Amino acid sequence: MEVDPCTPLAERSLGTHALTLESPRNRHSTASAKGMKAAAAAHADSGAFTWVTDTATMPSVACDRCSKRKEKCLFDKEKKSCQRCDQQKVACLFDRRPKRIGRRPTAKPLPYGLVDILNLDDSYAQQEPLRQQQATPVSPPATSVTTPSPYLDPLSPAWPVGRQHTLPPDTTPRALVHAVLHDKDMFYTFHADFMIGSSFAHAFQRAIQSIAHSADAIVLSAYQTVFTLWDLEHHRIRPLGEIDISAGRDCLRVLQDANTVKPEDAAAILMVGQILLVYHIATVCTSAQPILRSAMLAVKSYYDDLLGQESLDPITVTPVWIDTVESLLRREMPIVNVATCDRFIVDRQLGLCWTLLPKLHKLCECSARSKAFGALFTAAYSPPEDNVDDAFSGVEAQIQAWEPKPPVWFYTSFTPMETAAMLVQARVYRRAALLIVHRLRYPLGVRDEQVAGDAHMIVAEISGFLAWAPPEMKGLPVAFPLLVAMLEVKGLGIDIVPQLASFSRHPRHGVDFVRFVDLVWAAREGGFRGLWFDLATNFEMPVLP
Repeated sequence: MEVDPCTPLAERSLGTHALTLESPRNRHSTASAKGMKAAAAAHADSGAFTWVTDTATMPSVACDRCSKRKEKCLFDKEKKSCQRCDQQKVACLFDRRPKRIGRRPTAKPLPYGLVDILNLDDSYAQQEPLRQQQATPVSPPATSVTTPSPYLDPLSPAWPVGRQHTLPPDTTPRALVHAVLHDKDMFYTFHADFMIGSSFAHAFQRAIQSIAHSADAIVLSAYQTVFTLWDLEHHRIRPLGEIDISAGRDCLRVLQDANTVKPEDAAAILMVGQILLVYHIATVCTSAQPILRSAMLAVKSYYDDLLGQESLDPITVTPVWIDTVESLLRREMPIVNVATCDRFIVDRQLGLCWTLLPKLHKLCECSARSKAFGALFTAAYSPPEDNVDDAFSGVEAQIQAWEPKPPVWFYTSFTPMETAAMLVQARVYRRAALLIVHRLRYPLGVRDEQVAGDAHMIVAEISGFLAWAPPEMKGLPVAFPLLVAMLEVKGLGIDIVPQLASFSRHPRHGVDFVRFVDLVWAAREGGFRGLWFDLATNFEMPVLP
């Protein structure tokens, strides 16, 4: 009998006898097969279980009882129990967890750091002390450039904010979360590094309060998890050996299983993704992009609704900014494009770069296509040496013409220092985007002199800002423009790395930042003439704006 390839598998498997009797290979065994049927009928008369295969179908997954006994599971038409469970008068259940297909995932070794926070194996907590004893430190690539980082000691993490504050009498994580979310001074103390200035604190606090109990209160659980990192008595982040990293693993599980039924639930998931990003960088200091991107993918369908709620801007905009910046480095497509939102948003991390964000998304798109298709992407363009007209020309022209145009209320809503800081950020990001366009066109060592001026301007802007900025404002998100500039001029900006709060608060992050710059320059001096983006793909440092 010929079997129609379009016939479902269950219908093709209507009993082994039917297929065996009509198979061309077994026509000679028809008589013996009939004898087997007769024997099965006699066995049924004796009261033992038998299968009726003429009208039964086999599901794609066996019930729990048949699976455990490793026996066939057949269902009669319009029956909710299989033949075996029905004859034995037991419930026919499908409650077991499906088995994983393929190899069990493992954390692969990376050039620097660990990604074991992503390991969901329950045995991790017991194995971690043994791993720390057996692990041998991974040396960075041998370079001819030393790392001048006297202020960046990876073994002595600093207190995350560095401001004077009064702690509540009860400093357990649960009580601390309540105090931080309800006291404005405490809130700013613990969140100063995640906003450009104190003027953003009130809206940020109100946004978190509005979604704190959404999605089964996962935000509160995430805050309790991240507060276990901080040694309040000694004003420091605990070293990795003192941290129970299983709390982060459990919080990641909760994030993966969270249910989204309304925009507030989606905002809660985004907030937990940002909290876990901070937790991940503070513990293992490697790229946390998979965590944040998984949260964004889970709520991507809600983003239009989220961007329509101005009160949730402090939660929903920053993830797009972080993802876009890391996508520029990795040459990937960002998850969300905000080009459809017609509001002008001044964000706690993005500052005045809201209208630049769609242009950076377009640049990511061009870069990702160039990476995927190579010469095919630019085959239609044959740029002459001086008058370049290639696949990046359109977005380059848009970035060159861009300038922040804040609304009327901007200058009265923020302090003069915050206004100046956001203007500095906008200028250096525009220059950094143009440097990226140049390096997507030309490999290292080609036309370096054309962009050296932009690199010096970026460092001059950041250095000037840090010279007058108060300590609580040195968390201005300008690390990515600084990185792009340092890759263009050797030794440029190395002295201001320890002054940025994102590095002084997390010294291991600063050490890896400088190591990557050293790696690129060592490759250039060794004759590498490719794109520095190719070197970044194998370097798992966290990339923050």
